[in-house]
Amino acid sequence: MTKQKQNKQIVSRWFKEFWGNPWNPEVIAELGVPDLLVHYPMHGPRQGTEVIKKMMTEFREAFPDLNFWGVGELIAEGDYVVGRWDGGGTHTGPAFSDLPVG
Repeated sequence: MTKQKQNKQIVSRWFKEFWGNPWNPEVIAELGVPDLLVHYPMHGPRQGTEVIKKMMTEFREAFPDLNFWGVGELIAEGDYVVGRWDGGGTHTGPAFSDLPVG
């Protein structure tokens, strides 16, 4: 199997298990490195598997039906994989204390 195909499988699994519904919190430790960095535009960057797990747990409390999925084919070259995704959820839980205002 090529490196690009392996990388696509990893990204596909991340989309499904981290952003999908139901989510698998264990995927963070299984696929992520200890200093994993997640950039989410509505919050500041999050770094570290435990910090990211806490962020997504709180995200899922605020959006219990959260679901994102990949759309279209993944594109891989070298160490990079690019994908598009779509999804959403209903905000029925607690509000986020760290959302930027304005």
